[in-house]
Amino acid sequence: MTYCAIDFGTSNSAVALPDGLKIRLAPVEGDAVTLPTAVFFNTDEDNQSYGRAALEAYIDGFDGRLMRSMKSILGRRSRTRARISAMARRSATRTSSRCSFSI
Repeated sequence: MTYCAIDFGTSNSAVALPDGLKIRLAPVEGDAVTLPTAVFFNTDEDNQSYGRAALEAYIDGFDGRLMRSMKSILGRRSRTRARISAMARRSATRTSSRCSFSI
């Protein structure tokens, strides 16, 4: 039997697979074994991105909505879809604040 373990974390998510008598983390985004738990609804380009690409799109200054810490709304059967849909709709009609900083 083949199986895997999924850690849907607040900050990062990961997948573990059996490897002989050991368990190993599987690459989930390129060679990385963790995936930032993030979704970005990009209203400039009318698309969604996940993981590192979501964080990059947000930092690059695209208009939209970045969602992190989604565990607080996922799993609530009656409201989850409605809340995510409402967030996506709001991001489509509102201009998000831009992230800027200097080094």
